[in-house]
Amino acid sequence: MTVPRNPVKALLRRQMRQALAAMSPDLRRSESLRACETASNSAVWRQARTPLLYAPLSEELDVSPLWSAALAEGKTLCLPRYNPDDDDYSAARVSDLARDLIPGHHGIREPAAACPSISLNLLDFVLVPGLAFGPDGRRLGRGKGYYDRLLTGLSALKCGIGFDLQWSEWIPQEPCDVLLDCILTPGRGLVWSPDRF
Repeated sequence: MTVPRNPVKALLRRQMRQALAAMSPDLRRSESLRACETASNSAVWRQARTPLLYAPLSEELDVSPLWSAALAEGKTLCLPRYNPDDDDYSAARVSDLARDLIPGHHGIREPAAACPSISLNLLDFVLVPGLAFGPDGRRLGRGKGYYDRLLTGLSALKCGIGFDLQWSEWIPQEPCDVLLDCILTPGRGLVWSPDRF
């Protein structure tokens, strides 16, 4: 039986996709660099030893500069890797950016099969993409639930990251939605979710 989609979430997804599509490449690039600089200067980044980052879709905030920073700082860099048998994602280690990343599920870059899997309980910091983020740690994803399933039960610090236009004062929440510990946008910086600690 198919679960009906939340109409408020569906409307917000459409609005966010339209707003993101209207962003100029120059603004997308400059805001991505600004957000990455904020992230790399934060205490949570400095303390992280095993971060899980992501390979951005064309309209998402580009965190790839943090890949190089993580490797240069001696962190164990992980990215999500799709598991077709289970239709979910796990974490895998990336050591060489030129060699280890291949086109994966839906064309999203991911660690190659030779990259070792990393147990999710070893992660200490996760940057989470999405379509919209709220001040209370709510996140609007793309509707497939991949990140919510990946994040469920993780003790790692979970940080949403997006452009300023992706900030939303209210996002509907469903029982399967995982709340984030903080949200980072270029203009707002790092915003901690209330009651998360």
